[in-house]
Amino acid sequence: MIKQLSHTMVAALAICLILILGAGCGSASTNTQNSAQPYAGVHLTISRWSGPDADAMATLLPEFTKETGIQVTMDAITYDNLQQKQVLDLSTHTANYDLLWVPEVWLPEYARAGWLQPIQQYVNDPSLTKSNFDFSDFIPAILQTGKYNGTLYGIPSFVQTPILVYRTDLFQAQHLQPPTTWDDVLKDAQVFEQKGMGGIAMPAKSSADGTDVWAALMRSAGGDYFDTQGNPTVNSSAGVEALQYWSNLLKAGPTGSLQWEWDDVNTNLLQGNVAMGITISGIANQFTDPSKTRLVGKFGYAPLPYKDQVSGTLADWNWAINKDSKNPRAAYLLLAYLTSKEVAHQLAVLDGSISARTSLFNAADLIAKQPWLPAVMEALKNGKTQPLVSQSAQISQIMQRQIALVSSGNASPQSALNLANQQIAQAMNK
Repeated sequence: MIKQLSHTMVAALAICLILILGAGCGSASTNTQNSAQPYAGVHLTISRWSGPDADAMATLLPEFTKETGIQVTMDAITYDNLQQKQVLDLSTHTANYDLLWVPEVWLPEYARAGWLQPIQQYVNDPSLTKSNFDFSDFIPAILQTGKYNGTLYGIPSFVQTPILVYRTDLFQAQHLQPPTTWDDVLKDAQVFEQKGMGGIAMPAKSSADGTDVWAALMRSAGGDYFDTQGNPTVNSSAGVEALQYWSNLLKAGPTGSLQWEWDDVNTNLLQGNVAMGITISGIANQFTDPSKTRLVGKFGYAPLPYKDQVSGTLADWNWAINKDSKNPRAAYLLLAYLTSKEVAHQLAVLDGSISARTSLFNAADLIAKQPWLPAVMEALKNGKTQPLVSQSAQISQIMQRQIALVSSGNASPQSALNLANQQIAQAMNK
C-alpha cells in the first residue's frame, strides 16, 4: 500500500513538474514578447487639426501599431474648434487625450497652466528614443517653440511661414528680375496694376494671416514686439514703416484683398488673376497640382520682401503629452514616431508638409516635389514666432484690429500702432 502510494505520489509530482515547466516556458515566451512590445494593448487618443496632413498621418498609424502593439485613435477636428476642445479636456483633467498637436502660440498657455508633461526625461531614455532619432537635426529656432521657461514640452512636426509667390512667365515677359526687397515688390506690383492685372494678392482680412505678414516686414526693418526689458515696441519706426508698406502694397492689388485670407490669395494665383501673392507655405502644394491650376511650372517662390534683411514669421505645430495621460511613456513613443525622420519624410511626400528637420529641407526628392522649400529655409534662417507668452492670443487680436483699420483706410499706421502698443502694455501689465 505504501509502495503503491509512493508510485502514485511520484507520478503526481512528475505531472506537476511538467506543468510547472510548461508554464515557465509559456511565461518566458510571453516575457520575450512583452519585452519587445512593453506597451502592447495600450490605447492612446490624440487630438489634432483635421485636413490633408491628418489624412496622410492616418495612413501611417497602422505601422506604429504593428511595431509597438499600441492602438491609436485620432480625433481630428477643424481648427476653429480645436483649442476649445483641447482646453476643455486639459482644464477639467478628463484625460480623454494622451497626445495633443499644439501650435506654438498655444503651448505657453498650456504649459503655464501645468497641463503638459515635460519630456526631456523621455528624450534622454534610450528605451524610448531610438539612437537614430537625431535630436540635433531639428532647426534650433523651431525646436525652441516646444519649450516654456526652458523646459521642453513638445517636439515640432509641421512648419510654415508666409512666402511670396510670383508668376515667372509674366515676370520674364516684362523683363523683371525675381522680386526680393520692399522696393522691388511694390514697383513690380504697380507695373502689373497699370497693365490692368492684379499686382499682388494680400491676406488683408482681419485675421492672424495679416499679422504674420506685418510681423515679418517689421522685423526685416529691425523692429520687434518688445525691447530687451519686455516693453512693447510695435509703434517703433520699423513697425510704422512696415504697416505703411503693407498699406502701399494693398493699393497695388485687387480691392478684394480686404476680404481675403491665405486660401483666397491662393485661389487668385491659381486662376491667373494676379501676378504675385503673399500666401503661407503650408498650402503651397496647390501650385504644383495640375488638378488645381493650368499654370503648373509657372510659379516662382521667394521669402517675403524685406527692407534690411530677410525675415520670416515662424509658425509650427508641436506634439505634446497631456500631463494627466495614464500612459505618458507610450504617448512619448508615438510622439517620437511622428517626429522621426522617416515619418516626416513620408508625410512630406504624401501631402507636401514641411518638417522641422534640417536634413529634409535639403532632400533632393522633396525639393523637386516642393520647389518652395529653399525660400522657406531662407526665411527661417532669420525666422521668429509671434510672441510666445501666455498673452499671445490677446496680442494677436490687438494687432489684427489695428492692421484692419489701416487696411481699410480708417486709421494711420502711426495712430493704429500707438493704440496697439498701449493695449499690449495693458495686457502685459506693463
